[in-house]
Amino acid sequence: MEKNGEYEGTIDDRKAMEKELETLKSKRAEIASQIKEAREFGDLRENAEYAAAREAQANNENSIADIEDKLSRFKVSKNVEFLPNGTIVSVENSKTHKIIDYVLKSSFDLKSSVNAESGPRAISNVSPIGRIIFQDDIKVNSVHDVIIPATNTKYKIKIVGIKKAKG
Repeated sequence: MEKNGEYEGTIDDRKAMEKELETLKSKRAEIASQIKEAREFGDLRENAEYAAAREAQANNENSIADIEDKLSRFKVSKNVEFLPNGTIVSVENSKTHKIIDYVLKSSFDLKSSVNAESGPRAISNVSPIGRIIFQDDIKVNSVHDVIIPATNTKYKIKIVGIKKAKG
């Protein structure tokens, strides 16, 4: 999550970004080989393989630059030692009094959310509630304001439970 020119995340986020960076860098030789092979097909102006290989190279280099930029500005979220990946935080919506369990996940690794009916929902520090959990000094029974940017909805949440993951 970007904040004040810094990229904030968990230790797991940083590790995942470093792993992804290594993967992308390892693809450079393969892409260069594809470009070389495509050049051998002849006229570069009408060479779809060459255009595709160059596009793959540009996308790969852009991804590398993006991750390197984020890593250069990376700051570990302040609550990360208290709330490691896998911690379950139970939150009550003060309007509906509905309690939802959230399992904290790395924002960089979070590929899909978990269906509420099958267990805790996955949440990271980039969501509005996740920002509260990771940035505020949360304790059981603490109350926090949440603003949902997409709808500009404001409500209060109460932390009703924290089950810390073994980390």
